[in-house]
Amino acid sequence: TWLFLGPRGCQTRLHVDVWHTDAWLCMIQGSKKFIMYHPAHLKYIFDEASQTYVDLNRPDVEKFPDFLKAIPIEFVLEQGETVFIPRRWPHYAVA
Repeated sequence: TWLFLGPRGCQTRLHVDVWHTDAWLCMIQGSKKFIMYHPAHLKYIFDEASQTYVDLNRPDVEKFPDFLKAIPIEFVLEQGETVFIPRRWPHYAVA
């Protein structure tokens, strides 16, 4: 079990959860914007050579020339709501 706490404005980088686990995230207070990608889109957002994901705040289109082909799933998780994030789904969140 993991508990993530953070102030308004805290954010994660685009990532896949450790050990490729499934995750249920519950918003206790406030809200959090999520951006997720289907694992089939990894080829557009993950660089095998450097083992890095695209920076969604400053996409490097030279390193990730097909970034815009990746189709994001965007939503806001509100107080009292729960979201399921399947294993191997890259995701980003900002409070």
